[in-house]
Amino acid sequence: SIRLWPPGARTRSHVVNRMAENLKSLSTFYQPVEPQEAARVAALVEERAFEEGEREDQEVSGVSGSGRNNGSSAVRIYAKQASRMMLEVLKTGKLPEKEKEKAEEAQTAIDVDPQLFDISGGSRDVLDREKAEEVFQPLVDPDHGFTKVRLSNRAFTKEAAEFAGRLLSRCKERLVGADLSDIVAGRPEPEALDVMSIFSAALEGSDLRFLYLSNNALGEKGVRAFGSLLKSQKHLEDLRFENNGISSDAAKAIVELVSGSKLRTLHFHNNMSGDLGAERIASLVRQATALEDFKLSSSRVGTKGAVALAEALQACSSLKKLDLRDNIFGEEGGFALGKAFRTQPLLEELYLSDLGLQNAGVQAVLEALETTAPKLSVLDLGNNDISTSCAPHLVRFLEKKAALKKLSLAENELKDKGVILVSNALRQGHDDLEELDFTLNDVGSDGAIAAAKAVTTKPRFKLLILESNHISAKGLASVRSVLASGVGTSVLAPLEDNELGDEEDEAEEIDENDGPNEEVG
Repeated sequence: SIRLWPPGARTRSHVVNRMAENLKSLSTFYQPVEPQEAARVAALVEERAFEEGEREDQEVSGVSGSGRNNGSSAVRIYAKQASRMMLEVLKTGKLPEKEKEKAEEAQTAIDVDPQLFDISGGSRDVLDREKAEEVFQPLVDPDHGFTKVRLSNRAFTKEAAEFAGRLLSRCKERLVGADLSDIVAGRPEPEALDVMSIFSAALEGSDLRFLYLSNNALGEKGVRAFGSLLKSQKHLEDLRFENNGISSDAAKAIVELVSGSKLRTLHFHNNMSGDLGAERIASLVRQATALEDFKLSSSRVGTKGAVALAEALQACSSLKKLDLRDNIFGEEGGFALGKAFRTQPLLEELYLSDLGLQNAGVQAVLEALETTAPKLSVLDLGNNDISTSCAPHLVRFLEKKAALKKLSLAENELKDKGVILVSNALRQGHDDLEELDFTLNDVGSDGAIAAAKAVTTKPRFKLLILESNHISAKGLASVRSVLASGVGTSVLAPLEDNELGDEEDEAEEIDENDGPNEEVG
């Protein structure tokens, strides 16, 4: 018989690439996974899954004899372990520590950009002068063809930075981009500030299109350490400050130093900006009339900051992607966003989870989007205290949004009635739908079956999430049966935290006029 195991190098490379793409696309409603990290993690996941497959193959051969083992069992284990670890990454944004420790053993399978000088691969380490001379050797040749540099994932000593800085200064006129994220991890503050200042001086006067300063403990001091570099940039299109400790004072420094006139992408994430910081960032956003991608997530922004940001965004009519997740905007913030969205005809991706918008705030957002943003493909409204009474507004919105690909209403209070209404609205049209998330919505069997019926005929559908609800065993069987008749049961995400409900209790919760099971069909 034909041996199915082991997969060839080309097959394994293809699996890595597919997993990396899936990590980038399916992380929409979980923790975001950056493209570079997705490639690295995908390679690690594949390597660990391959090891498990090898172990299974050896065990089966030992029991049945190698002549009777066609490798099918190893292939199943390979696929199962890869799926398990992928789900872990999607949920947490990272692999378990025991897997992460083996990351340096994985070989990434990504296309190399010949114009990118990249030292970020491998395990994080401290880069001293001796190591710097080794890793920066390609830049010694004055005729090198590099136009972009990525120095992240290495902690520079002052001496290493001085050496690297001299080389970068020689070629700065040809550079169009610099990734200086995560370059001082674990270094004492005085040395870290020196390193930042050295790189800032080295690249001052360059004409960059992108600059990434994420994952450095900047604060106001760090921002000002990069001051000469930031102030000299006149054509910057992509600027990122994620996980930088950007306080209100640091935000003030950024606004003083950065020209926003050419910005198309501006990212802030996991900072401590608060309302005052958001108000200051809003003044930069107001300048960035060409802005297409704006992110200010997990930054402790309240209602006052939300209003300021929303007013600033009204000047950005080219906006395509907006990520404001995990702040405390409240209902008033939702009203302000509603006004802003009426001036956003090009919006394609909108991430508004964990903002506490409540029914009224969400309603304001939905009503605004009904009449604009015809190409909206992603909407995340998770964890906003949306109850069943808001479902009719969701229905009216969905009737106008045929291009929708991904919809998350996770961690709300829609219950069966709300989920049935939303699901029924999705059944007609919406052929591009790929993901639907009703996690933790007090959903029973009727709602779950309605969701399955809504997606089972969608030709491009990939992921239905019904986790942390109370679907009965009979209901789960019906969900799987519905999916099996169309897109297949593989689109159903694992239900590890589902509480098996009781059919009789669920039936009592749904009013006869709300649509019992037979009406869902």
